[in-house]
Order: sequence, then structure tokens, then C-alpha cells
Amino acid sequence: QKLQALGPHANNLGLWSAKRPATDEGMGSGVLWLEQAATAEQAAHDLFSVLRDLDARGVTQIWVQLPPDTPEWEGVRDRLQRAAA
Repeated sequence: QKLQALGPHANNLGLWSAKRPATDEGMGSGVLWLEQAATAEQAAHDLFSVLRDLDARGVTQIWVQLPPDTPEWEGVRDRLQRAAA
């Protein structure tokens, strides 16, 4: 919904999420989407390389889909909180 609210004004935005937003949900050409792994182990492995990749591509904002609030995803959530600080 937040992405949709930006509409065509989404510019230089990096999005790391499990599912690619549909074009009618506001995914315009200014949004660079990278697929988030389906497993906590792989997402934890990918996290910092994804953030570095988005930064290297010059995005000005990075949005990340929060992982499930389950014990196996706790480490990924912790790493995301640290990266956002």
C-alpha cells in the first residue's frame, strides 16, 4: 500500500521483498526490486550483499519486507534492525 501511494513518484527506490509488486501496485521504473529468499537461512546469507548491491546501484531509499515473526527469522529481523540504525 505504501508503494502504491508513491505511484509514479517512486524514484531511486530499492525494494527487497518476497513477492514482486504488480505494476498496478505502484511498481514503476524508479523501483529496483530484488527477490527476498523464502528461507531464513538464505535471507540471512543474502542480506548484507543485497544492501551493498542496492547502495552500489545508487538507490536513495531501501525498503525491506519484514520477515515473518517466527523464531527461525529472528536473526534476519535482528540484522535488519541493526542495518536500519
